[in-house]
Amino acid sequence: MENILCIVTGTSRGVGHELKNILKNADLELICLNRTIQDEHDHKLDLSHTENVMVSFYNLQRKIEDKYPNHKIIFVNNASVIEPIGKIGMLKARQITDCINSCISSPLLLLNFLGSLNNRFAIINITSGAAHTINKHLGVYSSSKMFMETYLKFVNIEDNNCFKVVDYNPGVAETEMYHSLKNNILFKNEKFDGIIPKRASDVAEEINEIIRNIINND
Repeated sequence: MENILCIVTGTSRGVGHELKNILKNADLELICLNRTIQDEHDHKLDLSHTENVMVSFYNLQRKIEDKYPNHKIIFVNNASVIEPIGKIGMLKARQITDCINSCISSPLLLLNFLGSLNNRFAIINITSGAAHTINKHLGVYSSSKMFMETYLKFVNIEDNNCFKVVDYNPGVAETEMYHSLKNNILFKNEKFDGIIPKRASDVAEEINEIIRNIINND
C-alpha cells in the first residue's frame, strides 16, 4: 500500500474520537488536530483562533516535510461548532466568531496550507443535512456547512495538488452536538425529534470506509 498520512480535525470526542481509535490501528500515519494533546498523534491546534492556526503551520509543515515528504495526505475536515443557536439580534458575538473560525476560516487556512505542500491530498468534508435545509435559529452553523460544500466545488476543479473531494453527510449521530440541539428550547424540528441517532462509532466506520476507498481507487 502507498504511504498515507491522515490528518483529522476534532478527535477529542464524538465521531472524531471514534475515528481516531480506528485509524491508530490502521496501516497509515496519523496526525490529529485538537485543542488539547492526549497522545503522540495529537498536534495542538485551536480552530476557533485563526491566528494560532497560522502560527502552528510552521511546526506542522516541518513535521510533514521531515517525516512524510512522499506521503499522500487524506484530510478529514471533521471539527465543527454548532453554537450559536438563536435568532439574529440575540446571538453572542464570541459564539459567532468561534463558529465561523472553526467551520470556515480555519478549514480554509488548512486547505491553503495543504495546497502549498508537495504532497498530493484528498479531502473528506464532514457536512450536514443542515446545509440544505432552513432550520429556524440554526442559521450560522447551517450556512457554514453550505459554504464549505460550495467552496470545495472550486477546489475540485482547480489546477492544484488535491486529487479527490468527498462531501460526507453522516445524518444524525449521537454526539454532544446532537444533545445540544435536542435540549435547546430554541431549536424545534419535528423530523429531528423523531430521528433515532446513529452511534458515533458507526459513523466513524463509514468515514473509515471512505478513506479506504480513496486509498484503493486513486
